[in-house]
Amino acid sequence: MKLGTWPHNAPVVRTGLGRIHRQGQIWYAAARSPVTAAAQFLFRPRPWVRAIGDCIMRTAGLAPQRFISIHIRHSVEKAQEGKKLGASLPSLKAYHPLARALARDLDTRKVFLQTASPDAVADFSAFAQQNNLEVSYTDNPRSEHDAWGGWLAGSEMLQAAVGAVNAYISSCAAVTGSPGISLWTDFLRRTSPSATPGKAKNFRCPPSKAKTAWISLFGLREEAPLPAVTQACTQDA
Repeated sequence: MKLGTWPHNAPVVRTGLGRIHRQGQIWYAAARSPVTAAAQFLFRPRPWVRAIGDCIMRTAGLAPQRFISIHIRHSVEKAQEGKKLGASLPSLKAYHPLARALARDLDTRKVFLQTASPDAVADFSAFAQQNNLEVSYTDNPRSEHDAWGGWLAGSEMLQAAVGAVNAYISSCAAVTGSPGISLWTDFLRRTSPSATPGKAKNFRCPPSKAKTAWISLFGLREEAPLPAVTQACTQDA
């Protein structure tokens, strides 16, 4: 459809998302891209997702905008994939200085942890206890092997439900930290209420040194300086 023939006065227009994406003149000056806007509409949490997420937040004492969300991607399959592609995820320990600094910058002790890895849960929980941080997470089966995306037949609905609830809770956080090379990070960024191109900040935190082992921070409602994070980690361009 040419821009000149676009039915501007029609109450409803049926068209493919790809066609809207290609019509750059429609959205070029907009604050959000059509991909982000479409993702937020298509993947908006259903009432049952909100109900479960709100219940978890009430139980854990997580008030909207008063907690940090951390996503840790860690699995045998992801490590093998990284070796083939020459890419590395942040180590489990890399999330420690980041979470500690974010807690200081945002004046909160509460952290919501997203991960499918039991090792990541154990490691981060021990760190949180030592640093007077309160960590909470969903109660669901976890494994060091990937189960989502068809890796484990028959678990698709459970994994989708867990992912939907985690994404909703993450959208309520003051900020979310997630590994830059994870597709889940891109999904969380696009469905974040404050999703705006260029708003994410990327950091590499010790002991991780690989160029690909950066953690993306997004979801901040306002541009925050994050001095403690900047001191603890190295900001990537």
